Amino acid sequence: MTEAVPDCELISLKTYSSNEWMAFSRHKYRLVFIQERTGFIYFEAILRNLNYLRRDFQLNLVVVLQKRVYNARKDEFLWEDVKRIDASREVAKTEAEIRVSQGYGTDKPNGYWRYGKFRYVAELEGKMIGDREFFVQDEAIFNDPDQPPFTIGPLEIWEGPEEFSPTTCVPIEQIGQSSDIRFLHFRLPIRHLQKNDLIAGVRYLLENDQGDRKIDYEKVTIVKGDCELDFFYGTASNGTWQPENYWLKIFLNEQLLCEQPLILPPNSPPQT
Repeated sequence: MTEAVPDCELISLKTYSSNEWMAFSRHKYRLVFIQERTGFIYFEAILRNLNYLRRDFQLNLVVVLQKRVYNARKDEFLWEDVKRIDASREVAKTEAEIRVSQGYGTDKPNGYWRYGKFRYVAELEGKMIGDREFFVQDEAIFNDPDQPPFTIGPLEIWEGPEEFSPTTCVPIEQIGQSSDIRFLHFRLPIRHLQKNDLIAGVRYLLENDQGDRKIDYEKVTIVKGDCELDFFYGTASNGTWQPENYWLKIFLNEQLLCEQPLILPPNSPPQT
């Protein structure tokens, strides 16, 4: 007996907080939410309609909110269901992409959400098709009035292969022309001065002088003691980077941590 062909497939599952918008009516997606500022946390599921222009159908989608909890009897961490959200609806054949968004929480910030690790799990026809993990951080850990949260060192920018190593990468200042650049590695030393570890959403934003975004990337990082914030971008072959002027901004839990210009060198004129 052959399995039924699905009506749709998951493209992405993202999370955002209530009433946060960016330009062009886009949500401000994030992976870390500050407890004291958060009312609802929403999921946004985008699915591809595999029956586009063929037929209407019923989308049977359930999204489960789960929390990571410690089970003393089993001596391990497990995912525990908090809420099953029925996100089913009718889908018209003219919808190329199906967008579904709902949330959980309270109208008042700091009402439901507490420090911890959570996830939304998407189930289509009873089968898991994807999940999105996120964290809720206590703002008190980040804003201790009696102690500054951290100190940062100078930002280092290196060029080289995908895997960073001081022996195979060189400082960006030593690159002669932009066409020679493969991957750029951005590395920011940071010393966390508070006793509690910080679960942080670190966002890297690189824009040119016209405001066009080259990079807009976020990842979850646990900041403790002496550590380093790092990410890289590019390709194994040359040609990804052009001789432009950029501004790199690094945000940690929505707060601007570092801002620095990045001026890439011009390319040599072609030889005749």
